[in-house]
Amino acid sequence: MVALIRHIGWIVLLLAPVAAWGQAGPDTVSTATTDTTIVELPGVTVEAEHARIRSETQGMRVTSLDVSAIEETDAQSVAELLEARSELFVRRYGAGGLATASLRGTNSNQTLVLLDGHRVADPQSGQVDLSLLPTVLLDGVDILHGAHSARHGSDGIGGVVHLHTLQPGDDWHGRVTGHRGAYDDENIGGVVSGSQGPITGLVAAEASQAERDFPYVDESRFPPETRRRDGADRTHTTAFARLGYEGEAHNVHVTGWMNDVERGIPGASNSSASGARQWDSHRRLMARYGTGWAAGELQLSGRIQHTDFRYENPRADTQTESETASYALHATAHQDVGPDWSLTGGAEAGFDRADLRGEVHRTHLGAFLQGTGTLGRFTLYPALRVDAYRPKDGASIAALSPQLGVNVQPLAWEGWRLKGHIGRAFRAPTFGEQFTEPGGNPDLDAERGWTGEIGTVLRATQVNYFAQVELTAFQTRIRDQIVWNPSFVGPGVQMWRPSNVGRVITQGIEATLEGSWQPATASRLDGGVTFTHTRAENRSNPSARSYRHQLRYTPVQQLKLFAGFEWRDLRLDVNGRLVSERFVTTDESQALPPYQVVDAQLRYRAELGPIQATLGLSVDNLFDTSYEIIRFYPMPPRHARLRLTLESL
Repeated sequence: MVALIRHIGWIVLLLAPVAAWGQAGPDTVSTATTDTTIVELPGVTVEAEHARIRSETQGMRVTSLDVSAIEETDAQSVAELLEARSELFVRRYGAGGLATASLRGTNSNQTLVLLDGHRVADPQSGQVDLSLLPTVLLDGVDILHGAHSARHGSDGIGGVVHLHTLQPGDDWHGRVTGHRGAYDDENIGGVVSGSQGPITGLVAAEASQAERDFPYVDESRFPPETRRRDGADRTHTTAFARLGYEGEAHNVHVTGWMNDVERGIPGASNSSASGARQWDSHRRLMARYGTGWAAGELQLSGRIQHTDFRYENPRADTQTESETASYALHATAHQDVGPDWSLTGGAEAGFDRADLRGEVHRTHLGAFLQGTGTLGRFTLYPALRVDAYRPKDGASIAALSPQLGVNVQPLAWEGWRLKGHIGRAFRAPTFGEQFTEPGGNPDLDAERGWTGEIGTVLRATQVNYFAQVELTAFQTRIRDQIVWNPSFVGPGVQMWRPSNVGRVITQGIEATLEGSWQPATASRLDGGVTFTHTRAENRSNPSARSYRHQLRYTPVQQLKLFAGFEWRDLRLDVNGRLVSERFVTTDESQALPPYQVVDAQLRYRAELGPIQATLGLSVDNLFDTSYEIIRFYPMPPRHARLRLTLESL
């Protein structure tokens, strides 16, 4: 079936733009996305469509990635995009394996992931596998650093990764893209969007497969020997559709997303292949209604998410299945209060269930109030939220999350800003932590923490260039962190069980320099560098060997850079990252060595009548670095892929 989809896709790749031309006409200008903002607030944008949040105007650090970042990295998944262009550390269990992200030394379920304002984490695991989120659907990404429970509730301790999907444009527009690469890597996808009067629509689909049977050096053997990674194949299909009504006083949008993945799970490289396989299926339905008045706006939205998971390991005679569902309703209102202040308030109700212990479920209620106001050269961003969780079994949880951000313009020059932000955040325990059999603990409390940061931004803009420097220092203190520890059951028998005993103190700096220069009309040079220093120490038990040591798999330093040069229709992009050692033991006695990886891409664009064709050659791991992000999960050596994109003008 996947092979049939691929062959049909390659035919569509050649024919779809011609059909789009027949709808749009040769003189039509593409407007697949627009940036019309209604009002922008820290950590939330009340909007009809995605608008980039400018970090220099906020009270906290913000990293925004637009469509150009996806093109310049040739990222196929959100994991690859964040790995190349953000301050997050992406933990990848080999090519095609689980990929999760952490910000400021927190773990993956303490970094909230949103899709158009809705949660996408599974309520049983609390994690999001970022390798399952394709970039073909994205219009941009906003990364909000620090505590954000005051706006978004649970999980926003380290920060928020807000994914914005494509929006229909005013005119018909089509794009089809496909690539072929090493290790049988094949991909075909496309997007068609447009409008007819007040009705707008968008459809996107993608199918891909890869064997990923690459060679690697097995350091666990003596002497080390070269082997091939076996059983890491993967097939992935996704379909996305959005239908909307844009009236003068009301707008309605309904979005559906189907995502299916089957992949081999080869396990650690120091053991023989087990033949294990995993199936992930996600179904999401989201709806939004908005209406406005002279000085405000009301938005109502809802989400239904259904997840199926299946794992089989013939060697261990193991088969695991799980099914979860999540439902949520949101109401958000914005109102200007005089010339200098605005308020945004809202309420949320949710219901989650999982098929653990027959069936477990919980209800959730939350409400928030957030403001933006100016006092001279000071801009204030106060916020407060209250949440309550009531599970079917176990203890109820209540959380109060205050937050305050400040942005100061010290001089008349608008290019220099000082920023500060402090907030309280929490994470409610997952179903897996509470109800896994054996070992779950229904009486777990929420993890809680405070995050504070101070920073400065310098920005200079002229006709042919811009440059921006941002420096941030932060500290996070987390208590009641959920930790799995062994407990005595009987002679020679232990059972792992979670409890609220962990404490973590994290402090560090984040520094970014980026800029663009256009020396002539037909050329442009842009680039940037990001540096992070993160010291995340275990402060749980002073008598333990892990006390005051760095958390496992949390790098102390990361350095990421990118550079691009464009001349007429030719563009060269280079993306590199240097990651320091990662400790694999809690007492820092063993560590994986640092690694540096450079990726490069060369693209050529040409207009063929009503069609713009782009041919790109990407080379990942250009210098053939042998490295592991997680121990015994090798990453691929140097490999290339060729991409063709056809887009209606």
